[in-house]
Amino acid sequence: MAGFRFSDREKSILASFDNLSMLIDSNSNLLSSRDCFYDLATTIVSFFDSEERYMISNGFEFSDEHIREHEKVRKLLLKIIRDIDKGICQEAIKEIYNLKTILLRHFTREDKRLSDFQIERSRKISESIPK
Repeated sequence: MAGFRFSDREKSILASFDNLSMLIDSNSNLLSSRDCFYDLATTIVSFFDSEERYMISNGFEFSDEHIREHEKVRKLLLKIIRDIDKGICQEAIKEIYNLKTILLRHFTREDKRLSDFQIERSRKISESIPK
């Protein structure tokens, strides 16, 4: 994305998605990649907690949209973890790609420069996973 710079933490989260995707692709099984996803989930929650603390301590107000985004991501993380634990891996994999799209939008929220290519690529990957 020309002209847009992700923070180091955002880059780390996005790189973790790429690593997880490679593990899933090579193993065709999310259960063997479970620890990688749990680490990613912990990192995302930590990122949101830090973002919220920073905004509160610096007097920024949260928009309703911002609060809803954080709640949606946290709920989605819990759903994915439950699906993984129940062995419903195909659904969990689909939701992981949806999660990546949500986070890309969140990271570029101020700028609105998320490329159509990235959104479309994430959607196609999500749709191509067998149910």
